[in-house]
Amino acid sequence: YLFTFFNDPTHSLFMAISYDGYTFTAVNEGKPVIGGDSIAAQHGIRDPHICRAPNGMFYIAMTDLHIFGKQKGIRNADCGKHNGNAMTNTDGATTGDSSL
Repeated sequence: YLFTFFNDPTHSLFMAISYDGYTFTAVNEGKPVIGGDSIAAQHGIRDPHICRAPNGMFYIAMTDLHIFGKQKGIRNADCGKHNGNAMTNTDGATTGDSSL
């Protein structure tokens, strides 16, 4: 089993493995596998999860969000607003398919 997680101090991607699904051991000596500041516009990630696509490939999806982003000047208080089935960012860009 592979478990993905983040922690608030680093806002980075961590992983742990288990052979029985009950006892997990951190990989990479407990250090981040990927630094949130290196892959996310807001310099941090949250809520990573693994999903399997219909083609059998595995993907890791995560939220681009640094919980202290406002205090660090990375984002303003309104980091996005929902617009139908799409997310509109504060810069006016729309992500997702609003026609769903």
